[in-house]
Amino acid sequence: MSTIHEIEQAIRKLEPADLAAFRAWFAAFDADAWDKQLDDDVAAGRLDRLAEEALTLSQSERLELAGALLAASDPTPPEPTGDAWVDELRRRSAQIDTGEATLSPWPEVKRRVRDRVEGRADG
Repeated sequence: MSTIHEIEQAIRKLEPADLAAFRAWFAAFDADAWDKQLDDDVAAGRLDRLAEEALTLSQSERLELAGALLAASDPTPPEPTGDAWVDELRRRSAQIDTGEATLSPWPEVKRRVRDRVEGRADG
């Protein structure tokens, strides 16, 4: 029996709350792997020519392209169900209420994303 098969069997046996927690963990794990691959590709210059071409588009064309890319690459998030999701929502809400969480205004978030995409270290 292969390791993959054993993992599949173990996942099938999970209770709904544990399955929801696993989905959340795996979604984060997968997103981190995607981010690392993208960072590696950007650092290696694999996207430079494509980025240069995209920047020659008009603003409306760039927005259309961005929307299409997001729609094509954004996986459907798992349904927020089960106790694990409720616990996570409560934890995050409590962090906001106590001031433990640092919230950022949307213009700042956009600037940081733009800096990261453009390769600026301070973003």
